[in-house]
Amino acid sequence: MSHKIVYLLGIIIGGLLFPTVGMSKSNNDSSQVESVENYIDSSNTNARKEWKAERYESTIAILLDVLQKNQNSNNNIGIIKTCNKLGFIYLHLSNYSRSYSYFTNALEINKQKKLKLNTLYDQLNLAYVSLQQDDAERALQYLNEVLSNVFITGDSSLIRRTYGITALYYEKTKDLDKALNYYRSFESISYTIMEKHRATMWRNNLKDIILDTETNLLDDRIKFALHNLQLKEKDERIIRVQKVKNILISGIIVNAIVLIVLIYLLIDRIRDNKVLNHKNREIEQQKEELSAQKDKLSNQNKNITSSINYALTIQNASLPEHHTIAKYLDFDIFYRPKDIVSGDFYWFHELNDSTYFIAVVDSTGHGVPGAFMSLIGIQLLNEIVIEHSITEPSEILRHLNISLSKALKQNTSENDDGMDVCLCRIEKQADQATITFAGAKRPLYYYSSKKDSFETINGNSNSTGGRYAKKEHVEYAQNEIQCTSNDIIILSSDGIIDQPMSNTKKYGSLRLLETIKRNVSLNAKSQIEKLKEDYELSIQEETQRDDISVMIIKI
Repeated sequence: MSHKIVYLLGIIIGGLLFPTVGMSKSNNDSSQVESVENYIDSSNTNARKEWKAERYESTIAILLDVLQKNQNSNNNIGIIKTCNKLGFIYLHLSNYSRSYSYFTNALEINKQKKLKLNTLYDQLNLAYVSLQQDDAERALQYLNEVLSNVFITGDSSLIRRTYGITALYYEKTKDLDKALNYYRSFESISYTIMEKHRATMWRNNLKDIILDTETNLLDDRIKFALHNLQLKEKDERIIRVQKVKNILISGIIVNAIVLIVLIYLLIDRIRDNKVLNHKNREIEQQKEELSAQKDKLSNQNKNITSSINYALTIQNASLPEHHTIAKYLDFDIFYRPKDIVSGDFYWFHELNDSTYFIAVVDSTGHGVPGAFMSLIGIQLLNEIVIEHSITEPSEILRHLNISLSKALKQNTSENDDGMDVCLCRIEKQADQATITFAGAKRPLYYYSSKKDSFETINGNSNSTGGRYAKKEHVEYAQNEIQCTSNDIIILSSDGIIDQPMSNTKKYGSLRLLETIKRNVSLNAKSQIEKLKEDYELSIQEETQRDDISVMIIKI
């Protein structure tokens, strides 16, 4: 018989002869393990009671003791459970740094043990805590890891919470459209599916490690935050509805004016025809024309937008044509109404072969009311300069102030509408030009190619028309500039200056001049294109607040 067989027989015989020795030690170890588990279960029960009684300090003390026991016995599952409980209670107490620490400990163990579902829940917990700490970048890192794996799990509760916290992330970063999309996904997971899924979770030990009742705290926080997001969505919807109402009201006003004018013209036309010819045939023809006009008016009422576009056509016809100005000057303009029609307008008049008047004017209001003001302004400037032969810019503004007051009957009414004006007379000889400027609440920006710098020449502090027209002896100053080749002058309204950018700051005159300065070597048309590109880049999705007019003239 070999030595190995003898040795094995000795062990078997020894076990039979002295069974109580081995059993005693084994029973003792088993008893100790059972004692520790009972202690931990009891402590967890006590911690739960203390939590519900809102005795948070004693809850934390019990859980820290349980954590120590689990660590001593290398019970990783117990460590994960306890770290998550501590993470949630510190989250409830708004102690985000400690909450983050305990959730991180649980995440590290889950990764080591390759518990995929538990890992995703802990990453969601850490994403939420990071948002509370205003660390959106770190929150996004956790969310990206979850979103790349969450749908593989098929866990409805996990998917629902992922949608909720992702919605909160986009709400935090002010991307309301994405936030609302994720919020709707969050809402679409039905309550019955969630309840059924939670019932199943109690029978799954691995999921139960994460989805303890303390997680209700996080769900409640998400629901509360998403409720606020829903209120924001309702506010946005109210604003959109109000905008539509305003557009409809404006359209109704335009159609009413058109209707009144057409009816007046038709009645006047019928009256003239009766005076000229009383023949029944001609009367019948006028009736047919009246019927046709009424049908036309009915069609116009059905399409408000077409009416406003028609008003745009009229306004555009009143503005000087680009090619007319371009015959005399290296010029272009960035002209963009806030609505379809504009309260801003620009004006040009050739006095002789070498002398030109040019202006950019900002009327009170925008849209349809502003457009009416612009038509009045163009008519008055033509009368003052062309019919009355007034050629000094300061005198032109003085007469415009008086004429606006008379046209709008401001001395006998409450009307305070006016116009801000940037007006120049350009006397050009070869590569030189003399610019005579007068301004009403608008400056002239002048770039000197020799100095490679901009100068702002301010106009008067008062507008034309409005409350200033009621003052006696309103005078406007004028300034003269001697320009050489490649010098630039800029006439503008305040639309682009006051336009908010995507960072909520205004575009401002400084950025306007810096953008133009970067492109002074280009012609006026190319400079305007570069300005438009910078404007679009800076405002992104911001809404245009006012009419925009920026004119560049290169000598």
